[in-house]
Amino acid sequence: MGLFFLGFFWFAGMAVATALPIVMGARHGVAMAFGIAILCLVALQGLHSAAGLACARGNCGDLGALMDHIRLVLASLTGLGLVVGLGAAWLIRRQEGPEQG
Repeated sequence: MGLFFLGFFWFAGMAVATALPIVMGARHGVAMAFGIAILCLVALQGLHSAAGLACARGNCGDLGALMDHIRLVLASLTGLGLVVGLGAAWLIRRQEGPEQG
């Protein structure tokens, strides 16, 4: 149950974090969105490496397999959140109409 909530909030956070710079009118909003996604993927890899180092002695049981599963699921949710965030930002900007000025 906890992993379900982790996955949901990871996905929702990625979608909002990638859409927000574009909706707020950032100059390079799409580049910022991709940067956020890449930073999250690097953080996931760091988490996985830290768990691997902690279990290097082999006394962690199935933690390595669990971490592999979590990394794979969160990485795919990162990509999905990026796509949904970019799509949502595009829809919001399209509905706002052309910028005044």
